[in-house]
Amino acid sequence: YYGGAPKLDKLSFKAVPSASIVEGLNAKQYDIALSMPTDTYPTYKDTDGYQILGRPEQAYTYIGFKLGTWDSEANKVVTNPDAKMADKSLRQAMGYALDNDAVGSRFYNGLRTNATTLIPPVFGTLHDTEVEGYTYNIDKANQLLDDAGYEDVDGDGMREDKDGEKLTINFASMSGGETAQPLADYYIQQWNEIGLDVQYTTGRLIDFQAFYDKLENDDPEIDVYQGAWGTGSDPSPSGLYGATAAYNYTRFSSDENTKLLEAIDSTDSFDDTKRKEAFDAWQEYAFDEAFVIPTLYRNEVLPISDRVKDFDWAYDVDHNPWATVSVTAESR
Repeated sequence: YYGGAPKLDKLSFKAVPSASIVEGLNAKQYDIALSMPTDTYPTYKDTDGYQILGRPEQAYTYIGFKLGTWDSEANKVVTNPDAKMADKSLRQAMGYALDNDAVGSRFYNGLRTNATTLIPPVFGTLHDTEVEGYTYNIDKANQLLDDAGYEDVDGDGMREDKDGEKLTINFASMSGGETAQPLADYYIQQWNEIGLDVQYTTGRLIDFQAFYDKLENDDPEIDVYQGAWGTGSDPSPSGLYGATAAYNYTRFSSDENTKLLEAIDSTDSFDDTKRKEAFDAWQEYAFDEAFVIPTLYRNEVLPISDRVKDFDWAYDVDHNPWATVSVTAESR
């Protein structure tokens, strides 16, 4: 065992339903609680006998637009130029209709904030701070739709498509947690405010397994969806947005997108300056095309017992944190 003998005899892990974890902390059943729900943060932030650690998550929440299908024989996405959401002005308008800073404050107790690019700030200099992202601007959203030809032809308050035909946008979002329903309702409310008739796919929120089954199989009932990505420690977006990436659920591809992604993963990117330039160029392109609109950057929290000593939750820790952690008392 590298680094010397560990200071603990053993580590015991237990899977606990999120609905009962706070009760478990109050009863001092656990030293550390990983993957704590942030929507219920006020119920445990002052738990006696615990400190709360925090760090940015290697993840983000986003709105995705279905723009094509997956060709399983060729193992690549096939983008449909005539897809319902093919006009980027429509996608951009839906981004500007949302107040994600308010969402982070109201639904996530300030632990989530408005996202600007598809490379989260947790990746340091690779995050492009010059991209403003889709901040709340109803006037701009309406102007984009007006200019693109989405008009309310019949006077019912909802816009028709550019051919004057009825436009209904089907929105898929997952069930689960206390905020899922009110958050999805808020998104639909905001899109209705700019004259877009947005309805729930299946008429309700969808459970996790069925949601991803529908996405992977390009269910035609989904035009727009809300999802989240855990990026892992490698910031390269090729595995999520490349033309041959099965996880590219929007099914967006273009020659320019492929070129920019290849630059990120090229040998030239061993040079830090060129790597930064490549990441910035792709973030600016993704912002403009809006095939995916990042909505929230996330922070995660970790309650840890006062008796735990020398535990490090940083990403850049230079050792295995479990090798050094110990406890200062036999009992919690």
